[in-house]
Amino acid sequence: MGARFFAKRMKRLHWTLDDTLLLGALVFMYITFAGAIVAVTVGKVGYHMSTLTQDDLEVTFMILWVLQFPHAIGLTLVRWAIVVFFMRTFFTHMFPRLRRAAFSCLVLSIAWALTVGIINLIHCRPIRHSWLLPIESPRYCFSLKPYTIFQATFGLVLDGVIWSLPHFVVWKLQLRRAHQIAITVIFALGLLNILVATFWITSLYYVEYSGDVTYDTMPAAIWAFSQVSTAILLACCPLLRPVFEKLVPARLTRVRTPSVVRPARRISVRNVSNIRVTTRIDVHNNSSRPHDGYRGCFHDGHAEPYGPTFDVEMGEKFESRSASCSPCP
Repeated sequence: MGARFFAKRMKRLHWTLDDTLLLGALVFMYITFAGAIVAVTVGKVGYHMSTLTQDDLEVTFMILWVLQFPHAIGLTLVRWAIVVFFMRTFFTHMFPRLRRAAFSCLVLSIAWALTVGIINLIHCRPIRHSWLLPIESPRYCFSLKPYTIFQATFGLVLDGVIWSLPHFVVWKLQLRRAHQIAITVIFALGLLNILVATFWITSLYYVEYSGDVTYDTMPAAIWAFSQVSTAILLACCPLLRPVFEKLVPARLTRVRTPSVVRPARRISVRNVSNIRVTTRIDVHNNSSRPHDGYRGCFHDGHAEPYGPTFDVEMGEKFESRSASCSPCP
């Protein structure tokens, strides 16, 4: 994020909505990271359940339950920031279908976050049974694992759609082929975020709430935190070119195209006779109406008494000639 703001300052770019969204996502990412540290130190994530007391287990499950909310909010803010950046940069009114698709992604991101929050809140009734032993008591709770995997899979598909949208625009822009390839590669880095989301889903699949939950949850917590941080990093990449140009030699950052050297053409100069046109307007003091001999005519044939007389001179070899507008028939 620091490099992003430094690059915008170098280019004298104004603060935009996606900057605010990314800053909020960064705050929730740090909240998630701090909660993960608490879950390991105060709680007992990464330890086997057989070595823990009932109080340790309840504290650990409570921390894990709370961490799902800042994780969902941070991931949603990152998705919004990416989509808003694409809409401002590429999805202009010239691409109405892509704008509608972008708005749909914004709505689906909000729906995803609300679904995560609602399912966690209604998982157990009353809520305290979400962290009390036994975990997922059939009397108070329903099975959470299918919903968790569905939410993660839906988020994976949504990320894939978001990162694929710019590719429909880049190749329609009036840019050199080398620049189009460079921009495509930058946005193709979104595949890294999709790969991290895939690892998160895989780790969730191996978590058994009736088994060694505190030990099996550790990989899922790591990949969940990595998904948010990777998304923030990738969202900043399109604006980091000024920073790379400052740190890396210019010959490695500039896109060059082969130049074609054309032989110089001989320019032939023709001698053109100079033409000079001067206009002489006769004004009569005795009358506001000139003499009938000076009558001119409009293009529609009506008489016009103010037709001027002009002289035409063509080069030095031609004599000055005087002409006037021919009288109307």
